[in-house]
Amino acid sequence: MRHPFELDPAVIHSIIHHQAGSIGKALIELIMNSVDAGATFVRLAIDKSGFECSDDGQGFASHSDVIRYFGRFGTPHVEGDAKYGRFRLGRGQIMAHAATIWRSNSWQMSVDTLSMGYSYDLEELKAPEPGCNITGKWYEVLEYTDLMICLQEVRDLVRYTPIAVSLNGAPITKDPSKENWDYQDENAYYRVKPDGPVGIYNQGVLVRNDSSHMWGCGGLVVTKKPIGLNVSRTEILRKTCPVWKAIAAQLKVMADELNGRIGDHRKTEARREQSARALLGGDTDSLRIFGEEEVITLLPGKKHVTFAEFIRRSFSHEKNYAVVERAQDVPKGEAIAREGIALLVHPSTMYRFGCYSAGELRDDLDRIVKTLTGLLDELPNQSGCVEPGSPARFAWYIREGAPNLLDYHTIRDSFKIKVGVVSAEKALTKPQYRAWSPMRLALERYAAVITGGRVYGNFQVHRGKRFKILLGESNSMRAWTDGEKYIAFNIDLARKLASEPLKTAHLLFSLLEHEVAHEGDSMDAGHDGQFFSRFHDINIEYAQDRQQFIHLWLRTYTYRMQVESRRLKGSLRFADALLNRANDQLEKRNLPAIADEISSETLSAFADNRDSDALLRSVNRSIQSRVDQGEQIEWTQVLSKSAERQKELDAELLKQREAEELFMREHEHEDDYEDEESHQEFIEAFERHNADLTHWRSEYSRQLGVEPDEITEEFIYELHMAHDDDHLKQIWMRLSGKESEVSKQAEEIPKELKELAMPGETMDMLDTLAWNAGFTDIGDYLRWRKENAA
Repeated sequence: MRHPFELDPAVIHSIIHHQAGSIGKALIELIMNSVDAGATFVRLAIDKSGFECSDDGQGFASHSDVIRYFGRFGTPHVEGDAKYGRFRLGRGQIMAHAATIWRSNSWQMSVDTLSMGYSYDLEELKAPEPGCNITGKWYEVLEYTDLMICLQEVRDLVRYTPIAVSLNGAPITKDPSKENWDYQDENAYYRVKPDGPVGIYNQGVLVRNDSSHMWGCGGLVVTKKPIGLNVSRTEILRKTCPVWKAIAAQLKVMADELNGRIGDHRKTEARREQSARALLGGDTDSLRIFGEEEVITLLPGKKHVTFAEFIRRSFSHEKNYAVVERAQDVPKGEAIAREGIALLVHPSTMYRFGCYSAGELRDDLDRIVKTLTGLLDELPNQSGCVEPGSPARFAWYIREGAPNLLDYHTIRDSFKIKVGVVSAEKALTKPQYRAWSPMRLALERYAAVITGGRVYGNFQVHRGKRFKILLGESNSMRAWTDGEKYIAFNIDLARKLASEPLKTAHLLFSLLEHEVAHEGDSMDAGHDGQFFSRFHDINIEYAQDRQQFIHLWLRTYTYRMQVESRRLKGSLRFADALLNRANDQLEKRNLPAIADEISSETLSAFADNRDSDALLRSVNRSIQSRVDQGEQIEWTQVLSKSAERQKELDAELLKQREAEELFMREHEHEDDYEDEESHQEFIEAFERHNADLTHWRSEYSRQLGVEPDEITEEFIYELHMAHDDDHLKQIWMRLSGKESEVSKQAEEIPKELKELAMPGETMDMLDTLAWNAGFTDIGDYLRWRKENAA
C-alpha cells in the first residue's frame, strides 16, 4: 500500500526559526511576496510594539488558496508566476518574531507560535479586504536601537524594488529605469566606480555586496531578470545561473575598461587586491603582475610598490622585512620606518592577501615566488638579452626569492620615541632665529584661517583656533600636535629655513595643514581615507591664503635682513629680485602686481612673542606622561634578536602544525565523535596547537593587564579591530562584560564617521546594520549607504 511522505513538525520549526535572521529581513520577505502577488504599492509601518504591512495585490483568492499556499510550506511556484518566490517558505520568517494576523479578501489567518505551536486559525471575514494586510505584535518589545536598526535595514535592502514601498509614511524605493547608469542590457543595470564593494540587487532587493577584489572595481548591479539564489537568498548560484554568467561577463568588461581609463597613475585598492589574489591563484599573467602591479604597501606613508620593487628595497635591509600586524601599531611603525631601522609592511597588505598574521603572509609570498619560478622556467629562449616588455625581465628578482621575515614585536618593543619641545631662542642661532621668528607668526595666523578664521586688515585674523607654534626634537616626527593648544615642528626644519628658505617654507605650511587635518592629537594617529580627504580639501581651499602668508613671511624676513644691513643670498635673493622685477614690469603696463605691496609699518609690526617657559614645561610634562623615552639602542643587535625570535615562532608553529596533522590522521576514520568528551578534546587540541591564537592571547593580556585565560578566541578577533590603545580597552570592556549597556550604546562614533551617521545612531547599531548589509567595515557601509541614498 502506497503512503505519501509526511513533514515532521521539526521541519516546520526549522523553516520558521532557522530561516529567520533579522526582523528587517523577515519584513523584506513580506514585501517580496507583495511583488509576487502583483501589487503596485506596499505600505509598511513599524514601531516598538509591532508592524503593519498592506498591499493592493491579488492576495488569497479562495479557501483552497489559503490551505495550499498559506497553510502549506514548500508549494512551488509555477515558472514565471513570481519574481522572487520559489517554494513559498519566506513568510515563515516573520512568524519567528511576531504573532501575526493576515487578512486577505475574505479570509483571516492568525498565527502565534508561542501559544498555538505550528498551527493557524482560519476565519472568514464578514467584510472582505482587498489585497493583503498583515499586522504583527512582536514577541519581545523592541528597544529603541533595535527599532532604528530594523528601519534602516529595510531602507537598505529594498532600495530598487519594482513597486512603490513606503516606510512609516515615507517612500524608500527608487525606480532604476529613471536613473543614469553606465550601461544596461536585457539582464541588468550596471554602474562601476574605482573603489568600494559591488552591490548586487536581485530585481531590486539587495542580495550581497561583493568585495572589490573580486572584480577589480566597485559598483552597483540591479538585475532585470531573476538570478539563481540559495534558499536564504544570501548567495548567488554563480556556476549554474545563466543570467548571472552573462551579467558577470559584462561587469568584467566594464571593470577592465574602467581600470584602463584610470591607467597606471591611479591604481585603486580594488585593483591591488585583485592583483594579489591573481598572484595567489597562479594567474597566467602573474609574471607581469609581479613586476608592474602594486600589491605590497610599505611604511612610512602607505607607499604602494610592486612585488619586484619590494624585493629590491629589501636589499637595503639585509634582505629582511617585518610586518606590522595591527592598525594600532602603525603610528609607531611609521616612526621606525622613517628612521630606516627596518623595511616594514603595512597591515593592509595582509588583508589584501587574505592573511591574518605575518607568518601567513610570509608563506603566501614564498608560495607565489615558487609559482613564478615555475612559470619562468616554462618561458622559451631565456638565454641572451631580454626584450623590453618580456615577462622574463623580472627573472632576477624572482630567482632571488622573497625576503626573510623578522619579528616586528621585538623591534617595536625596543624602539623608544624621543620627543619634546624646546625654546626656539635658545636652540637656534641668530640667523636661524631671524628666519624662524616671522615664520612662526605666519604659521599661527594661517592655522587660525584654516580652522575657520577670517583675514582682515594687516594680516590680522578673526576667530579660528589659536595654536602656539613651537619647535621640538624628535627621532620620529617632523611635526605633531595635541589638537588644541600647540603645533610643534622638528627643529631641524627651522635650522634649514635660513639656508633653504623657499623650499622649507612650503614644507612647513604643508606640514601645518597635515597636523590640522588630524582634527586632534596626532602623535598616535594614523592616516585613513577621511584624513586624506580633509588634507586634500584644506590644501585646495586655502591655497590662496597659504601663498599670501608665505609672501608675508618672505617680505618680513627680507625686510629684517635689510634693516640689519644683511645681504640677501641664494634663492632668497633670487626670489626677491624676481618679484621686484616682475612687479616693475607689470606696473609699467598698468597691470596689477603679482602680490600686494606690504607697508614697512606692517612688516615691522609683524613680530612674535618669546616662547613661554611655562608652556614648554607643560607640554613636555604631557609628552613624558605618554611616551617612554629610553636609552640609545644598538639596532644591529635588536634586528639579530628579531630574526632569532622569528625562527623560534616558526619552530613553534611547525611543531603545532605537526601535532594537529597527527591528531587528524589518528581520527580521520572516525565518522562521528563517540561522546561529548572526545569532541571537547578535539576542540581543545585545535586551540592548543593554534600558534596565532596563543601569540595574540599573550600579547593582548600584556597590554590589557589581564590573565591570558580571560581572552577567548572570539575576543581575539574583535580585539584585532582596535585602531589604538584606547579603542582596544573600550572593546575589552565591552567583551568582558565590564561595560554597562548604557555606555555601550553611548560609545562615541569616530569623528570621520559622524557626518555619515544619522542622529541617534550608535556604533553598536552601525555595526549591526553593516553586518546585515554584508559589510565588515562600518565606514564602508556608511559610504555605501550615502552613495545609494534614496
